[in-house]
Amino acid sequence: MTKTHQSNVVRAHSLARATVKDSPRPLPNSIKSQINRLAHAAGLRHETTTRQSLIDDLQRLASAGADLKTLENHLENLESTS
Repeated sequence: MTKTHQSNVVRAHSLARATVKDSPRPLPNSIKSQINRLAHAAGLRHETTTRQSLIDDLQRLASAGADLKTLENHLENLESTS
């Protein structure tokens, strides 16, 4: 899970626990559920585009002659900086 995705999940959970600003009452479960569905859908879209971007990047490197170890190192570097 990327840091961006993690922060989106945390934000979604915070929203689900949030209260309406001028009301001491918690949000209704129907609104919490909708927030969770929207956050989950956004996370899936992000996951899909991130995965495809990584695959495209690896294919570009492989086309330029990178071997398997170079591709693994590239992914490790990306992972260590995220």
